[in-house]
Amino acid sequence: MNFDFGGFTGGIIGTIGAFGAAWYTLKKQEKSKRPAIYAKTIAESRFLFNLLRGFEWDITLATKRVESIEEDPRLNLLEVKYLVRDHLKVLEEHIPKAIETDLRIASSLMDYVSELDDLNYKYRKDDSVEETNLYKTEHESISTNTRQKLFGIRSEVENKVRRIT
Repeated sequence: MNFDFGGFTGGIIGTIGAFGAAWYTLKKQEKSKRPAIYAKTIAESRFLFNLLRGFEWDITLATKRVESIEEDPRLNLLEVKYLVRDHLKVLEEHIPKAIETDLRIASSLMDYVSELDDLNYKYRKDDSVEETNLYKTEHESISTNTRQKLFGIRSEVENKVRRIT
């Protein structure tokens, strides 16, 4: 029995060539999808950034009324907590979309939601104007940190897009 080295070598070269062609095709496919992923990440981070800014303004406006009303500050803090609870529902609806878009955005969003839950739990019994203002200050701090994370993610992705083009 004779062994055909030419056929054996040709088979190996053909297999390696087929593997190379498949790898090249997959890489090109992945590279063509990147701009869509980047655009989606930028859009989602920008949307959530603006949403958080709007929420912060809502809280600020709700707590401004606390300073001017002397009757019962508990009602105002309760109103603020209901407002935050409603905002949390809106944010929780965006978590699945954020997971599909970019895990860093989803992580920032989930951290924000858990920090606000903790904040609501921390001030669940306090009802004075001072406590309401402390609540507002802590909420602004949490919101600002989350917006900075989202802005950082957006900037990083925008820089990647600039390098590609």
